[in-house]
Amino acid sequence: MWAVLTSRVSLLLTVVAVPLARRSRLRLSRSAIPVVTLNGLLILGGVTSFAGATSVGLVSVVSVLATLSPLVTVALAVVLLRERLGPGQQAGLATATAGVVLLSAG
Repeated sequence: MWAVLTSRVSLLLTVVAVPLARRSRLRLSRSAIPVVTLNGLLILGGVTSFAGATSVGLVSVVSVLATLSPLVTVALAVVLLRERLGPGQQAGLATATAGVVLLSAG
C-alpha cells in the first residue's frame, strides 16, 4: 500500500507544482469540486484495488482485467450520456465482456 500512497502523493505534488512553475493559476469552479473529488476517489479506489488484487490473485489475470477499465467508461457513456456504439464497437465490447466472463470462470 506504500506504493499507492507514494504514487498518489507524487501525482498531487505534480498537479500543484506544474502550474506554480509555469506561474499560472489552478482554476476550478466551486461546482466542479465535488466531481473532481469523486474522480480522484474513484481513481484511488481503482489503484488500491489493483494493488490488493495483485497481492492476492494471479498477476496475469489481474493485469488483463485491469486493462479492461475502458469498458466501464464506454458503459457509462452509453448509459449516462446516451452515446451510440457502431457495429464494430459493439462487437469489441461484447468480445471484451466475454473475455472477462471466461477469465472469471477460471
